[in-house]
Amino acid sequence: MRLFIPSLTALSVLAAFPVLAASHAGKTFGDWAVECERAPGGETRCFLSQTQLLKESNARLLKTSVGYLGPKEEPMLVLLLPLGVDLRAGIALKVDDSPQLTLVYQQCVQDGCMAAVPLNGPTLAALRKAKRIQVGMMPYASTQTMTVNVSPNGLASGMDALR
Repeated sequence: MRLFIPSLTALSVLAAFPVLAASHAGKTFGDWAVECERAPGGETRCFLSQTQLLKESNARLLKTSVGYLGPKEEPMLVLLLPLGVDLRAGIALKVDDSPQLTLVYQQCVQDGCMAAVPLNGPTLAALRKAKRIQVGMMPYASTQTMTVNVSPNGLASGMDALR
């Protein structure tokens, strides 16, 4: 897989997030990039993103976004996966040797299927010091989970910069 950071396609889940400073827009932190978008109310919202593409077709396989995006600027993780995943299986998130988390898909739109989850203290701490982050998804009509590696390189420093 090749790493590529495209601009964010407007996602309805991000439209509800509070304003964050846009002073780092376009800046990279290791394998993460700061992306900002203008919300319907005119505010600018920023977060870190990393996208994995399929080598064969350059199609997006997974977009991972992290930031202080909740209603009270709480840490939040947003995953955008391709159409064609088995929604019943959910999404598996594994950080190093921490217990696996199962995320529920919230909606599918033209750009893909999405899940967002607030990051509690232990999960956020594990992400900030992670050596390995893996996201598992089940393609529809498959019995094999597809695992995608997300690089933790730069995540902690990028989150610090967004604060």
